[in-house]
Amino acid sequence: MKKQKLLALALALLMLCLLTACGGGGGEVKGEMVDAGNVKGLLPDGWKFYPALDIWADDPEATDPNALRFYKGAEDEWDVLSCPAVNVDFYSSDITMLTPDPSWYQESEDIEAFELGGKSWEGFSCKSMGTPMIILWSKDADGNQYQVSIVTEMQKGSIKLEDAEVQAIIESLEASK
Repeated sequence: MKKQKLLALALALLMLCLLTACGGGGGEVKGEMVDAGNVKGLLPDGWKFYPALDIWADDPEATDPNALRFYKGAEDEWDVLSCPAVNVDFYSSDITMLTPDPSWYQESEDIEAFELGGKSWEGFSCKSMGTPMIILWSKDADGNQYQVSIVTEMQKGSIKLEDAEVQAIIESLEASK
């Protein structure tokens, strides 16, 4: 048990050092900004954006203005089931975001808080139905809240929080209006 705690602490410190050393990595990543309506973020070259459907809208084709869905290596919409992803959910300052609870997931481990894109991020790594993920959340200076779910390992590849493209996405997140 002591070895596991020491290993977890060592990994957390290593992650913190990597995040600090790379300074976000956003400057070197090329791509285009994607705007869902209320939130926007950088879509790195080689990634695909597929809008999330707004399940609360009367129109079954309406897209969610508060959600960004980025998939690394996707070629078509079917690839969302097999490619690693960065999913962003936005909550304006007048809405209270339910902070994710590690007990909702399996094998949860806290991640050391870090600064990126002018925001302080908290979170944990975990598994959801056997799929490795990282769940992060933050609030900007205007009180807008962001939840980022990183699906790290899928059939068609893997991504890490430390990857320059992942950090560039997180660093670029901002309210559209």
